Amino acid sequence: MAEYNRRVQLTGGATFVVSLPHEWTSRNGIKKGTGINIEDLGTKLVLRKDSSSRDEVTRSLEIGAKTPREAIHRALTSYYIAGFDNLIVKSTSYMDERARNEIKSFSKLVMGVEIFEETSKTMTLQNVLDSSSFPMAKAFRRMALNVETMISDTLRAIEENDSELRDSIISRDDEVDRYHFYMMKEVVKKSADDHSVIFLLLLSRIMERIADHAVNICLFLKSNEEERHEKIDSHISEYLKSSNNLFMKCVEQYNRKDIGALNSLIETRNDIIKGRTDIRRSVLANSNLLSWSIAEEISRIGLYSIDIAEILMDMVLSGAEEAKI
Repeated sequence: MAEYNRRVQLTGGATFVVSLPHEWTSRNGIKKGTGINIEDLGTKLVLRKDSSSRDEVTRSLEIGAKTPREAIHRALTSYYIAGFDNLIVKSTSYMDERARNEIKSFSKLVMGVEIFEETSKTMTLQNVLDSSSFPMAKAFRRMALNVETMISDTLRAIEENDSELRDSIISRDDEVDRYHFYMMKEVVKKSADDHSVIFLLLLSRIMERIADHAVNICLFLKSNEEERHEKIDSHISEYLKSSNNLFMKCVEQYNRKDIGALNSLIETRNDIIKGRTDIRRSVLANSNLLSWSIAEEISRIGLYSIDIAEILMDMVLSGAEEAKI
């Protein structure tokens, strides 16, 4: 990334002026009258070409009659993360329902993408979400709330033997993925101007993994539908409850950024490991593989929550010239 040195000039007796680097203005199509957005980041100002005046990004994806659905999905996801205003998916021949359904499914999975136009050989996707109205910090909080609800409902599904709630948790994993893909897209767009967004990407990835472990617990319950309550160790509920409480406390520090509290949360790692070990010892004698497997998933939720605290610590200290612990 290039760096430029400029001297501040005073004009009109009260207005400070800094010239823009010619290389940057040429590369971004800045001309007389072009709108510039200026974001105040405390000690830094981030300049961006006004989104209303930028050129639209149109991308194209060509698929064959036998292109696997998984390959279509992967390519669409990559294009979404890279960013586009319009994405034209073209088929070498008539586009069959299999491909159309995959594209429609993808448009529902990610945030802000709609089917704009269809022909016999093409489908055009359009990004209709203005990310300035949905900042990454807001996406993080929404994602964290969804994950916390999934863990809480997993606890209820265990305690109340609720198969409908269990199936609901499994289906809600797609909603968490939507936020994760959105965060990835925004980081790609903003990382050149603001390196701190990389921390949000790491946090997003961890929360996506925590949601996966909640889903894994529900899948274990589903595969042991008939006998699961006789098989589940009595300490499982309390262990899951404590891991969920830890997750919520770690996420709360995104706003508070209390170094002392973060250190205390990080130091609970041994408690998570001990909880897993205690349950394993309890179920070892009767070969209770269901409780053993669920305990492992719960421990992952707890340990990933501690990872959140560690990343928040990195985030705090990366922007601090001085700190006291």
